[in-house]
Amino acid sequence: MHKVRALLYAQLDHSVAGLREHGARDPAVHDARKDLKRARASLRLLRGGLGKTAFRRENLALRDAAKPLGAVRDAKAVLNAFATLRLPEDSGGEKAFGVCVSRALQHDWRECRERLQVQSGAGKSVQDVKRRIARLGSGGLERMGVGAGVSRVYRSGQRAFAKARRSPTDERLHELRKQAKYLFNQIDMLSRISGARFAAVRGQSDRLAQCLGEDHDLAGLKRRIEQISSAEGLAPDSSVMKAWTDRILERRASLQREAVALAKRLYSRRPQDLRAKIDRKL
Repeated sequence: MHKVRALLYAQLDHSVAGLREHGARDPAVHDARKDLKRARASLRLLRGGLGKTAFRRENLALRDAAKPLGAVRDAKAVLNAFATLRLPEDSGGEKAFGVCVSRALQHDWRECRERLQVQSGAGKSVQDVKRRIARLGSGGLERMGVGAGVSRVYRSGQRAFAKARRSPTDERLHELRKQAKYLFNQIDMLSRISGARFAAVRGQSDRLAQCLGEDHDLAGLKRRIEQISSAEGLAPDSSVMKAWTDRILERRASLQREAVALAKRLYSRRPQDLRAKIDRKL
């Protein structure tokens, strides 16, 4: 468990250092978000030793520190998603509206970057988390094996998948994506620490998070297009709007079919079996 804690400290330090050195540039934001996501996954491995109150406090602190980074990432991701839907043969109203949407999305992205540049306090918040965990000492954090931490996240993913299958709302699909990403980050970290391979779980959780991440971006794009069309006085049932929303819905349907197939395989295991395998390997 001490290796997980050391990795958590490194993730927290790296996230702060990258932003201090490179500011709101896209690669720095991307790397800092990844570090904070991995840190929250590491925190979940330490949850049994931290206790409910401390875990909740530190998890919320890291979540809040990552929020402004997430806004920049989401704005850029929506812009990129829109670019993939534009076709060379677009013409007339579809092309004109596409240009209008592209300009609006670029404006959104620039605004998010500017807000991030003037925001302060995230780095201090992250370092405060590190100091509070360090003050706990090593004894308490050794009480729970990493297998138990992974199985807890795995069960949360199973529950999220069951809910998303019953009713695939944007919120439930996003929750499933978060749980798949937590699982991937934990398995990835354990592979690096121990050298053990968990190829199936690692690959399935990674691809599931990617599918649902793209789906999440397209859901955000659809909402933003609807806002832009309303501001431009374009009727929701117009042929131009239908052309763009049909592209989004078709791509989302394909991604969700793949996600369901992946989740079925990923979450077919018993949590206790996964826990036992991890504890044997480490």
